[in-house]
This record gives sequence, structure tokens and C-alpha cells, in this order.
Amino acid sequence: MTRSGAEPHVEPIDSPAVPTAAQVAMRSTPAVLFALASPPLVAAVLPDETGDGWWLLAVFSLFALTWLIQHLVQSPQPRPDKRVSQERWKWALSSVTKTREVPVDPGVRTTAAMIACTEIQAFVVLTSFALGVVSGMLVQPEAPWASFLGAPIGMALVSAFRLRRSLTYLTVLHAPARTDGQQPQRQ
Repeated sequence: MTRSGAEPHVEPIDSPAVPTAAQVAMRSTPAVLFALASPPLVAAVLPDETGDGWWLLAVFSLFALTWLIQHLVQSPQPRPDKRVSQERWKWALSSVTKTREVPVDPGVRTTAAMIACTEIQAFVVLTSFALGVVSGMLVQPEAPWASFLGAPIGMALVSAFRLRRSLTYLTVLHAPARTDGQQPQRQ
């Protein structure tokens, strides 16, 4: 099959299909359960006279294990196109909330989709870990939990600001294609 010179050149992307936002969140369930359950469990097991250094090591280890579990169970995602600049995929993610359109360039579309999946995972896991630390505070309030709570809450807030654009991007990306030639209604 030959291509005419008028057709745009589109390179195939050998990546897995882009998961939906719901699929990304559901695949994070094991990491979420670990993040919620492990801090209170550690609080129940560690003795009251445990020093701050051991608490720091325990909480950091739980945080690292949470991300390892997330990495192992995450849904297959497309690989970013290294030729796509950061400005292009950022523009694709930020403009989709206004235009309700994904980019035509498959490299930009795929890279933005991978970033959107990562941002959704980050929000889900970081929020769960922060809630797990808060529940650990309930089990052992005299432990130095407050010093460990700032980082996950701060990172969860940053990912919360990016969540809307990521959810919108994946929703628009997976929206059924219109066959009547009309553009989707902007809201």
C-alpha cells in the first residue's frame, strides 16, 4: 500500500494501549491498601520508646515499598516519545480542559497520555499514604508522625492540582469518535 504525498506522515507507536483513568486507579488498589494499612500496623508494632531515627526509617521504608508495589501493579502504559518536548506535552495536557481535543501528533498524544496516567497514580497513592500516616497517628499519637506528614501531603496537593487535566485528557482520549463530522461540544 503506497501513501500519497498529501497524507501526513504518522509513525506507528509500539506501546500498549492507553488505560482509562478508572483502569489506572483500579490497578493502584494494592498500593493504596498497603499505604493505608502499613502505617497503623507499624505504629502498633513499634514500641513506645522507639527513637525518631527508627520512625523515620520505618516511614521512609513504607513509602518506598508503597511506590514499589505501585510500580509492580500499574497498568501497562505507553512509552513517552523522547522527541516530544516538555512544552508540547504540557500544552496538550493543559489545553484539553478548554478545547476538549487531544493533539493529532501521535508522539505528543502518547507522551501526554503517559504523563496523565502517572499524575493520576501519584494522586491516588500519595493521598492514600497521607491518610495511612494520619491513621497511624490515631494508633500511636505520641510518635513523631507530624514530621512525616508534611511531605506526602505536600506532594498530594501538587498532584491534586494536576488531577483535573489528567482526568480530562484521558476522558477525551477515550471518548468515542464522532462519525457525523461534528466537533464535540465545548463546555
